[in-house]
Amino acid sequence: MTTMIEMIKNLRQETNAGILDCRQALEQSNASYATALSILREKAIQKTNEQSQRESSQGVIELYSHGNGRIGVMVEVNCETDFTALTTIFRDLAHEIALQIAAAAPRWVKETDITQEILQQETEKAAGKARAEGKPESLIPRITSGYLKKFMDQKVLLRQVSIRNESLTIQQMIAQVSASVNENISVRRFERWELFNNQDND
Repeated sequence: MTTMIEMIKNLRQETNAGILDCRQALEQSNASYATALSILREKAIQKTNEQSQRESSQGVIELYSHGNGRIGVMVEVNCETDFTALTTIFRDLAHEIALQIAAAAPRWVKETDITQEILQQETEKAAGKARAEGKPESLIPRITSGYLKKFMDQKVLLRQVSIRNESLTIQQMIAQVSASVNENISVRRFERWELFNNQDND
């Protein structure tokens, strides 16, 4: 049977949360590890939202090359202080984000970066396909809504599921580190190149 101390240790490893926060989450969840994990991740996102208005002008530009140079990534990850920018936890985060971009090929950082024109095109594409398949007109709005959600989950970096930890989205991963260092952390921009691939980031 897993002890409270072991669960706290595991929660800290997964979320970078403090010992007291982990203990409180376990108490709040009646010692349910999964529920405590969810509580800590939600708390990290809330803290990140509170910090998001603070200026983050420091950081790092992470470079990554994959497949003997066939895929290249450059991503700018920002934080508030040069001290945090030099820490291992921040540098590791920037590297993980670069790996994600190389493997999952997102097109945008956040969903608000997608133009209304592209959203309209994708909506019309989904609606046209549904009608061609004979779906009732009353179901078209629900179908297009589901399609757009899946489209953004696949193409928006912050909404993507981590390639290294399927229980986390990239936004949740950033939130955990942000809460740990008590600074606003954000991805400003990225570029991804692939040999013999003409698709550009929008």
